[in-house]
Amino acid sequence: KTWWQTVKPLVRKQPAEDAGLMFDDFIIEKAPTDENDLIGWHWDHAKRRNSKGINVLNAFYQTWKVGRREP
Repeated sequence: KTWWQTVKPLVRKQPAEDAGLMFDDFIIEKAPTDENDLIGWHWDHAKRRNSKGINVLNAFYQTWKVGRREP
């Protein structure tokens, strides 16, 4: 909810029927590092196993309207 409240004004500036919010996560592996508030165990979907590291969530808003010049 907090994230959406932050990005909603930006999304509303570029309304489009073909737009969408894209999400992807990945893990920056830090196997030899001790666990702390940032580094922990996370499920790695690509490797189908747990990995120790930093779990990063990437999100972006895509529409064909942004960045395209009209003729």
